Amino acid sequence: MAAGCFTLAILLTSLVVFRAGAQDILSARGVTLQLPDDFSVELENGKDFQFGMDVKIYKPNSDKKITGPNRWQVSAWFGAAADGSGPKVGVVEQTLDARQSSTPFAKKPGRFTVTGIDYSLAPTRQSCESVLFFCIRFDEVPASAGVVDVQGYPDDDILTQCEKVTCQENPNICVDDAIIRDIGNEWSPDPCVACECLRGGLIACDITTCTDLLCDPADAIYSPGVCCPTCPPPSSCDYQGDTFDIGAKWTPDVCTACYCPSTGEAECVVETCERQVCPGGVETILRQGDCCEVCPSECFFESGVYFHLEEWRVADCTTCSCDDGTAECQTETCPFLDCDDTEQVTGVGQCCAECALECFDDSTGNSYSHGDTWMRDICTTCWCTNGTDECFAEVCEAPRCENRLVVVRPDVCCPLCGGECVFEGAPFFHLEQWNPNPCTQCSCYDSESNCDVTTCPPLSCGRNRRLEYLEDQCCPSCSEGDPVRLRPTKVKIKFKQRRGEGLLKIRNESAIVTIAPIIRFENEQYNISGSNMWQVSAWLSDNGVNQISRVDQILSDYQASKPMVSYNRMNLGRTKVSFSARGIRCGGQNYFVCIRFDLTGNPLADDVSLFLESSPFQEFCEPIPRCIVRL
Repeated sequence: MAAGCFTLAILLTSLVVFRAGAQDILSARGVTLQLPDDFSVELENGKDFQFGMDVKIYKPNSDKKITGPNRWQVSAWFGAAADGSGPKVGVVEQTLDARQSSTPFAKKPGRFTVTGIDYSLAPTRQSCESVLFFCIRFDEVPASAGVVDVQGYPDDDILTQCEKVTCQENPNICVDDAIIRDIGNEWSPDPCVACECLRGGLIACDITTCTDLLCDPADAIYSPGVCCPTCPPPSSCDYQGDTFDIGAKWTPDVCTACYCPSTGEAECVVETCERQVCPGGVETILRQGDCCEVCPSECFFESGVYFHLEEWRVADCTTCSCDDGTAECQTETCPFLDCDDTEQVTGVGQCCAECALECFDDSTGNSYSHGDTWMRDICTTCWCTNGTDECFAEVCEAPRCENRLVVVRPDVCCPLCGGECVFEGAPFFHLEQWNPNPCTQCSCYDSESNCDVTTCPPLSCGRNRRLEYLEDQCCPSCSEGDPVRLRPTKVKIKFKQRRGEGLLKIRNESAIVTIAPIIRFENEQYNISGSNMWQVSAWLSDNGVNQISRVDQILSDYQASKPMVSYNRMNLGRTKVSFSARGIRCGGQNYFVCIRFDLTGNPLADDVSLFLESSPFQEFCEPIPRCIVRL
C-alpha cells in the first residue's frame, strides 16, 4: 500500500436522519478533513495511500438505523481550487470497497466510521499548479437513490472538503504559461526567442540578436513570423571595384566567368583544367586566349613528323625547329678562323670548323696537343680532343688462383696470381708462412722466400733449478726444480723477560698476550727467501685441548716473509695477539696459549717451491703465567 496515509473526518455538526416515505435522508451541517503535515505528492511517481472517515452524529431526529448493501460513496481528487471546483486530477468516484460502502449507520454510539480507505494517484504529466489541494465528497451511492439521500445544510457544498498539500514537480515536463511540454520539446514564444524543455523541468531559451543592417533602417523590411528585418533587394553587384546590373555576365580573365544574380552578390565560376599527357613526353603549352594548357601540334616536314620544340638538321649548316605545328629553319654562317687548316677541326654534327685547343691534365701537370695520348696512371690512358681530355680506365677482373694468393706488381695494372716459392726443396704458396726450426720463421711473397731468425738472450738459473730446452720452443728456460721439503720437529712459544710479557691482559672485550714463536726443522736449510710464506695460527684454551678463541694468522707481512738462513731453527719474533675475551675470567682459572705452524695458501719463495710435511710437532701449547684485568 501507499507510503503515506491520513485520516479523513467528516463532522456532521447537526446531522439529521428522517424518513420521507420509504427513503432515508441524512442531513449534514459540516465536514472536516485532516492530513499529515509531511504529506507530499510526487507527480513523476504518483501516490498510493490510505485514509479513514469518521462521521459524528449530533441531535439526530430519528432513531432509525440505516443498513443495507452499497449505501455510501466517498469521491476523492486533486485540484487547484480550495473549494474543489475547477479541473480535477486523479478523480476516483468511489474510494470505498463493498464492505466499507455497506457500513450501517445507527443512532448509538452516535458515530459513523469507515477506516482503511485506499486511494491511488497514477504518475501524471500535470504540474504542481494543478495539484494544490486534496478534496473529498461524501454522498450516497447513485444506485441507492430513492433509498438513501445525503444532503448538506445549508447546501450540498458543505459535503465537499479540501486541504492544501505539498507537491514535487515532475522532472520530465516543463510548464510554460500553463502549457505542459515534454523533455526535448522546442517552441518559439515569438520569432526572436527559441526555447527548449530540459530535464528537471528547466526551460532554456535563446534570444536571437539581429545584426546591423547594411541599408538605411528606414528602408528595412519587416516580415511576419521573421525575427530580424532585411534590406530591400539590391539592383546591382559590386565586383573588384566595378558595378554590374542584375543579370549581367562578364569574364575577369580567360578562366573565370561571373554573373550578377538578384541577391546582389556576384557569383563566379573558375574553369578547372585537367592534366594533359602529351605523346613523346612533350610538355603542354598555353595558347593565347585559352585558360588551360593543351598538347602542342606536331610539325610535318619533308615526309618527317616532329614534336613541338624538336630540332633537326636538314644540312650541316641548316637547323629546323617545330613550334606548335609550324616548322622554322635557319642556315648558319661560319666565321673566319685565324689558324692553319691543319689546326682546324670540325666536330661531329657541327657546321663550322674551329681552331683546335690544347688539353691540360691536372693529374700529371702537363699540356697536350690535339690528338696526343698519354698514361695518367698505370691503369688509365688519356687522349686530347680539341681541348678536352678523354680517358679510359682499365677494369680488372679478379684472378682465379688455385691454391695461391693474389699479388699486385707495381708495373702491372691488374693483380696476378702470386708465384710459388721453393725452400730446401719444399714448395710454398704466395704469402704462406712456415718454421724450418723453432727459432726461424719464413714467408713466401711472389716466388721470393724471406726468413727471420730469433736470437735468445743469456739466461742463468738459480739454486735448485737447471737450464732446459723444450720441444717447439726456441729459447731455453729454467726448470721448476725439486721442491724444498720442510718438516717441523718442534714448535715453541717463548715469553721474553720484558715488562708485561707472560701476562693475559683482559681489556674491554679483548684478551691480549705477547708471544715469540720459534720453529725447528728436521734438516738444515739454506737461504729460503720470498714473500707471504709462513702462517702461524693461535688460540686460547682452558685445558690445552678446548679452543676458546682463535686467530688464523698472527704474523705481520714482515714476519710471514722472513727468510730462512743456514740454520734449522727459525725465530719469528715477538707478536701481540688479540683474542675475543668472551668467556674468559681471571682468578682461579689457568689458561693456555696454543699455536700451529703452516705454509700460507700461496707461498711465494724465490727460485724454489716449498712443501710442508705433516708433523705432530706443528702445534704447541704453553700455559700463561698470569691473567690480569685492565680497566
